[in-house]
Amino acid sequence: MESQKNFYFLYRSQGKHAFVYNVPLVLEISGPIDCEVLSKSLRFLVERHEVLRTIFYETSEGLIQEVIEKHSG
Repeated sequence: MESQKNFYFLYRSQGKHAFVYNVPLVLEISGPIDCEVLSKSLRFLVERHEVLRTIFYETSEGLIQEVIEKHSG
């Protein structure tokens, strides 16, 4: 998780436009979508990877990194 803190500090020091770690994109899907399967797939992905459940916030004591716990359901 230390590398994520380093990314955060780099982002904060260089400004929002100087450091791009996320690459936004749009995908066009043709045909019907099974929303239940898509939802389960995205939940599985988030549950599996801590980085997708990690938030940072600054306090008077310094930077706090929190990993949101997995849902049991």
